[in-house]
Amino acid sequence: MCPGVRLFLTGSGIQIIQIIQILLILQIIQLLQIIQILQIIQILLILQIIQILQIIQIIQILQIIQIIQILQIIQIIQILLIPQIIQILQIIQILHCSVLETL
Repeated sequence: MCPGVRLFLTGSGIQIIQIIQILLILQIIQLLQIIQILQIIQILLILQIIQILQIIQIIQILQIIQIIQILQIIQIIQILLIPQIIQILQIIQILHCSVLETL
């Protein structure tokens, strides 16, 4: 009993108090189980966040790869255009020379 509390209990009163104590202990156990379940849920949510971040990183990596591929395509196009530019410059030079000859 707690100090300062004076109860005069009969045998059945003591049994009732013991039953109440057992019920309170069972409630504490249930609350601890709920806390454990909540901790497991927290861990699962953290794992989901990590998965989402990994997916975002994969998407970013794929976007970077796409950008690199586009840049490579642009380089290839530029390389393929160089001969055409040279041909056009040659035509311009020929036209310029012919204009100069006619003058």
